[in-house]
Amino acid sequence: MNKKLRILIVDDENTNITVLTDILESKYIVQVAKNGIKAIDIAKESPPDLILLDIIMPEMDGYEVCKILKSNSCTINIPIIFITSITDYEDEVKGLRLGAVDYITKPFFPDVVQTRVKTHLDLKLYSDEMEKLVEERTRQLETRSKDLEESNIALRVLLDNVEEARKEIEKEMINNINESILPLLTKIRLEKRPSSQKTYIDLIESNLNEFIDHFSVDIGTSQPRPRISL
Repeated sequence: MNKKLRILIVDDENTNITVLTDILESKYIVQVAKNGIKAIDIAKESPPDLILLDIIMPEMDGYEVCKILKSNSCTINIPIIFITSITDYEDEVKGLRLGAVDYITKPFFPDVVQTRVKTHLDLKLYSDEMEKLVEERTRQLETRSKDLEESNIALRVLLDNVEEARKEIEKEMINNINESILPLLTKIRLEKRPSSQKTYIDLIESNLNEFIDHFSVDIGTSQPRPRISL
């Protein structure tokens, strides 16, 4: 069963309150405030779904009440319909500029009141639903963004570890060449061998030295190495 929506009627005239209550109470929960201060207190404490607000009231008129409600984050989104006997165009524009959504003029016709109230409540419900969808979508995007950021951090750590492991392997290769292979080539060259074999040894030495130079620069180290000589 759908929950009944709440409408706050703000008017200092009992007759107007009675007429509007009779028109609306079968479909909505009706609350009443007979002055602007009471209306503001009710709206802040438990925001209604729509406010029917009289313009001409003692102490604080409807324009001031509307201005205060539209300046408060808790009540700014409540649709306000002015109820008034004023039909002047400039007064209507003033109310709309303050944030009201519509006017209902006195005397009240039940069909007009019900239709306009329903229209603006439907718009309010649609707007609230869209806002919820946007908030939910925003939360989803924020969650995905956080997940992607965490994944990127993990990937960067992994790549850093891979790079560090690569450098360690290259250092080990260079050390093996310097400590094992080059000394072995030196030993071989000291033996009596044909000149053609010495040429191959020279070529191997050159390639190994280029290999060491290349990877020493790449890993940011300078590895000392023995030079093959007679």
